[in-house]
Amino acid sequence: MSATLLGAVGSMGVPYRFGQIRMQSDVTLLSIVGVKLGVPDMLMEYKDPDGDCIPLWATEVSVSQTKKSATKRLSDYMTDREDLLAVSLVDVKEVKKHAGPQLGSEATQTLEDRSSVSTFAEWLSCRVTDTDPIVMKAFGHTWQHPITATVSTWLRRPDGSFNMNDEDSDFHAIASLFPARDGLEDVEHVFRRTLERVRDYVISLIKTRSPRDVDSSAFNPIRRWSPPASLINWDVLADEIIVGAKQTGYGRYATWHDRILKRKAEENEVTTGGSGSTKRTRTI
Repeated sequence: MSATLLGAVGSMGVPYRFGQIRMQSDVTLLSIVGVKLGVPDMLMEYKDPDGDCIPLWATEVSVSQTKKSATKRLSDYMTDREDLLAVSLVDVKEVKKHAGPQLGSEATQTLEDRSSVSTFAEWLSCRVTDTDPIVMKAFGHTWQHPITATVSTWLRRPDGSFNMNDEDSDFHAIASLFPARDGLEDVEHVFRRTLERVRDYVISLIKTRSPRDVDSSAFNPIRRWSPPASLINWDVLADEIIVGAKQTGYGRYATWHDRILKRKAEENEVTTGGSGSTKRTRTI
């Protein structure tokens, strides 16, 4: 989603000497400088010629935290930053809380009989096919249950007010991405309005230091710029969520399989490690 939005604002054509609109994300910062953005997970910002960064649009991805908690974090973030124009939330929730295989279960026995933790590719090859691409079941256990995924977005009103409970479709929209898609056109409508607001705000910031340039005809294409009609490739976002579910499922499997193998090794050590041992075996 960040690449699509960055491509959209890049087509606005703001000359580099006037600063740049850029996207920051946890993934980008971790790969470049080894730090996380924190709240939010993704941020569109304007970096002016002096190097000062002004936040414009914040997006949080909620997976481990509750939607209520993530919404409050975004609300607090927006309240303290008057320049911020919009916030969005991608909320991914597993319909059933995951639990590892029980001691003595068929799944545990299956993992005990496998002498090492499978690679990601090996694990996928053993997956039981399911009609839901999110569900990850292998070695007799479900490692990833079905999910729901929603996308919500809020736009600050022109008078500066902001309300997370706003019901005006010009300033708030929510859509379902999983298990079925519904309302995505409403979210795209608010996204486009947000980018139009970004355009106008960035132009106003540039005008404070370069009024003649902004008032010249050279800026007419920027003032007339409109966001693309098709803004977000929802298929790509859905695929990214499916990949994330697979990685989550594999991470759970690998952790439990390693734990089971260690427990089995300790039990064998107690059995063969010498007379009179009273070492207790651990339960998983």
